[in-house]
Amino acid sequence: MSLPSARVRKIRTVTKSSLDVEMESNRKKVIENRTQLQEVEEKLFSVEEKWIKNEIDRDTYDRWYNDSILNLKGAIEKLSNDQSQAFSILEKNLNLLTDMRHVYSKSNTLQKREFVNMVFDSNLHYESGIYRIPTMLGILSHNHLKMKEKGLLIYEKKEGPLDEDPLSGESGITFALLGDP
Repeated sequence: MSLPSARVRKIRTVTKSSLDVEMESNRKKVIENRTQLQEVEEKLFSVEEKWIKNEIDRDTYDRWYNDSILNLKGAIEKLSNDQSQAFSILEKNLNLLTDMRHVYSKSNTLQKREFVNMVFDSNLHYESGIYRIPTMLGILSHNHLKMKEKGLLIYEKKEGPLDEDPLSGESGITFALLGDP
């Protein structure tokens, strides 16, 4: 059981495009936050003068500094992180989708259980020496006839939400199975 290489290419393209959009959005947010930080730092200069002249107490100055400056600097740092690591993880692991046996064998017990539940919608059962399923994740069902010929699996297809190709998002494939075990 594996994904066809055409599907893997499609997933790679869609995921890379999503990462590119996210990175561009982050770049714009960094520019906005830097502009805002510069404005806040200018305002903070007058607050510092008031603190130096004892017109405000240290707590007021610290609160203003912590609420404004530190939050903006943290957001800028977070958004400025190098996303090349995400690309390298994607490239390293995406080809594993063509070899689900490897993914399954490298997974721990909980990951294997989650994988089986996700692919077969928790409907996998064993009867008369063969596995039987009424539902299967559509993206992996392309070779169910080959598995039936080998006596490994009987797929008695029922329509359902697993017929759609989950490429990304909340209902997408859980790529946590591809991480280092």
